[in-house]
Amino acid sequence: MLKTEGMLKTIENRIRILKSQGIDTDTLEKRLFSLRNRFHSMYHSLDVNLIRQESAHIQAELEKTNGMGGAGTGVWVGAAAVGGALLAAFLFYLIRKFLD
Repeated sequence: MLKTEGMLKTIENRIRILKSQGIDTDTLEKRLFSLRNRFHSMYHSLDVNLIRQESAHIQAELEKTNGMGGAGTGVWVGAAAVGGALLAAFLFYLIRKFLD
């Protein structure tokens, strides 16, 4: 239980950091909300085996969620877009220079 709760907090902090960097975290927030509710609602049952099994499933889902988010990819995509635009501008300049 403590491990899963710690994973929830870690992902929540990661989402907060991504959000402060301007990355769209709506999908991650919804997924985390769903997993947190599923985790907390399973304790309404008193079946220990069910709780252990569900905890394992939720931890696996949290691992998948932790891998999502594309932290840092926006910088590379932006750099590639700017580089492509500069290359296109340079090629248009050369074409114009040689045609005149």
